[in-house]
Amino acid sequence: MSDRTPSGLERLDHLVDALERANDALCFGPAEEGDVALADGLNLLGSFYGALAPEISPEASSHLETAYDACLRGLGDAYSGDRHALSSAIGLLRSIRRSVSPTIRIRKAA
Repeated sequence: MSDRTPSGLERLDHLVDALERANDALCFGPAEEGDVALADGLNLLGSFYGALAPEISPEASSHLETAYDACLRGLGDAYSGDRHALSSAIGLLRSIRRSVSPTIRIRKAA
């Protein structure tokens, strides 16, 4: 999977953003905004499923598929009115984001 590419990281950020927007809308905003954000999240999540590459890395693909399945369940539960499921999905995606984010090295002045 190419989640380490800028476009992969950006798509992951967009997915987290969509789920956060859905969560906020389900808590505080109009239901229509939540529905739009959930649909955005579902579309983005579908692209992640499509990018899995089990032929290149079967173990990583399997782990990511399990994580995406958990996010999909969270989206489904949110559609059914359980917004707390989104919090778990958001936390999981943030963990994935941290694990695939390029390491930033800071050099101390000598």
